Amino acid sequence: FNGQNSGTRCVFDFSSTFLPNGVFQRLVCFCIAYSGSQSSKLKEPKLFKNCAHVTLEPDLEITLLEETASQCISLFIMEPRFAGKALSIAQSMLHKLNADVMNFGLRWETLLEHINTGHNSNENVFIPYDVARKKSLRPWFGEGLVHRTSGMSNVDPFSFVDSLKD
Repeated sequence: FNGQNSGTRCVFDFSSTFLPNGVFQRLVCFCIAYSGSQSSKLKEPKLFKNCAHVTLEPDLEITLLEETASQCISLFIMEPRFAGKALSIAQSMLHKLNADVMNFGLRWETLLEHINTGHNSNENVFIPYDVARKKSLRPWFGEGLVHRTSGMSNVDPFSFVDSLKD
């Protein structure tokens, strides 16, 4: 899947505890179920052992990558203007999985990619979610960006995946 791991990156870091077997696969299943609920005309997902490329909605393509050595799941968003929306969807799915399957025992840190363009450096750094949110770090937060799907603004993250069963 070389070449597909481009785009804006978010890392769900489980290294403070561990990334249990099956979490990545369940997250992929949630993404595919979400995609199928949006439209039957979206691209079919491409699935591999530790990688999945899924079109969640028109123009919203993501790649999920399980990195077992570092105990992380990386989320790559192909179109930066949808970064906040993709992050919100993925976080809701992880919270749902944590509640239903892991009895709230799953612990992770969300790190958001930021391209540091200051002082002759063009390196990517990862910033904790809370810090990025307070700074309204783009493309994750800020005005003019697509953050949520229509009708999801008041949805409980623990029940949103249940709504896909209809």
